[in-house]
Amino acid sequence: MTHMLTCPCGWTVISPQGENDVKKHIVIHLQDTHPGTSMTEEEIKRIIKFI
Repeated sequence: MTHMLTCPCGWTVISPQGENDVKKHIVIHLQDTHPGTSMTEEEIKRIIKFI
């Protein structure tokens, strides 16, 4: 199953490799694009969609 996450800034990650891959990429995105912003694992899980 493919997982997708869209950041409020409009950046989107789509991964057929699963939820952990999406989590990895959102953490990298937050560090690179929104320094000082963090999300808990639960917050990330709530916004991941299955497509």
